[in-house]
Amino acid sequence: MDGYYDHKGHFYRPLLNASFAIDYAVWKLNPFGYHLTDVLLLLVAAWLAGLLFARAPDPAVRACALVAVVFFLFHPVHLNVVPVAPRRADMIALVFMLAALLATRLEGKRGLVLPAIFTLLAAAGKETGAITPVLLAAWIRAEADGYRLSRNRGPGTAGRALRTAGLAIVCAAPYFIVRALVVGGAGGHDEVSIATVIRNALRIFPEMQRGTFYPYPFFGGLVVPWMARIAIIAFVAIGMIAFAVRDSLLRRYFAACTLWFFAAWGIHAFSGSISPWYALHTIVPFTLVFALLTVAAIRVAIGRGGAFGHDSHDNAAPRANPLARGAAALFAAGLIALFVCYAKSAEPFTNHPQWPFVSERTDRFLAELDEQIARANAGDTFTVYGLPYSAPRQPGTPIFVAAGMSDYTVQAYVDILYPERKVRATFPKPGVPAAAPDEILILLRVEQKP
Repeated sequence: MDGYYDHKGHFYRPLLNASFAIDYAVWKLNPFGYHLTDVLLLLVAAWLAGLLFARAPDPAVRACALVAVVFFLFHPVHLNVVPVAPRRADMIALVFMLAALLATRLEGKRGLVLPAIFTLLAAAGKETGAITPVLLAAWIRAEADGYRLSRNRGPGTAGRALRTAGLAIVCAAPYFIVRALVVGGAGGHDEVSIATVIRNALRIFPEMQRGTFYPYPFFGGLVVPWMARIAIIAFVAIGMIAFAVRDSLLRRYFAACTLWFFAAWGIHAFSGSISPWYALHTIVPFTLVFALLTVAAIRVAIGRGGAFGHDSHDNAAPRANPLARGAAALFAAGLIALFVCYAKSAEPFTNHPQWPFVSERTDRFLAELDEQIARANAGDTFTVYGLPYSAPRQPGTPIFVAAGMSDYTVQAYVDILYPERKVRATFPKPGVPAAAPDEILILLRVEQKP
């Protein structure tokens, strides 16, 4: 980030910065263009998540595609990701991770080379992409009999999974070497050590659970949030066990999604911080499990025999008894109720004032900033009040951090708009050097002008 963010952490994400460069080339500083890119990334990610099921030979699995797309689009985590352009790093990584999984279905060398290239691109968007090789191996195994591709079937499945994952590691390794040279080590917010990773893993696990399963209080003050989270996790886990007992395809899908969740949790343990939008990488396996469970429960409830896999193709397979059908109907109703709780936070149904609040304050702040810079001379120092750092936390909303601007973003803004002038922007704090004779010093205050 050219040093603008170095007091907060050390990162190297060339694909993310390339996306900003393209946005700037087209839109300059018009925020509409950046938001448009973020919305398009969300739609592409949802489409790719649906494609994981859309072309399956089993029509029951294909029915999961629409459920997965809708559930993913309406998950509340996006209210923390999409409105803030820097957070698109997670979405860029996710898009290429999903593309890598889909590319494993291709025949011949393309089925080996393209997943490796997409793994590299995922890592170049954000370091989270490093888990892609693990997901490739798990997904190839999950679809061993679910797709009618000769290279995906039979005894060679394990070998193909290892070759695909291995080539992906080889392809991404040079990038991580370059990254280590650029940031001078592991980077991130903290120095990485085994003890640090273990501490971080234990510290962030509750946050990953909350962001994935219970991102805001669905039931007001009636239910303690951690109890609701455990209840949702137990509800989903019981469904996974019940439907996977007699269905090998579901067992493999569930195993792959479980591994995906823990891999995403593990990679974030290398970070020195945890943010609500990190759950973007755990809601995808949750989305896929939700889709599989919903369709499986509905099939059993209406008496269509087995859920998926070979049982669903076997005309002689016995239909579920009335008790099992009733339990499946109740389970399906519970999943639909869970989706409604998630979806009711979406913008079409709920007004969230945090982002309009930040936008309005940003407009006022930048107008004041531009006006004072226009009047300032070299050597001047002035204070600009009302920095839109963030919006106040609203109870009962999935928006945890409605971020606006900080000192480094103001510095980038003035460098872009006033390249001919030497301007320094900083928070007022002890030890801040006075303005040099050839520069303008801007002191930033979050509070409103007295």
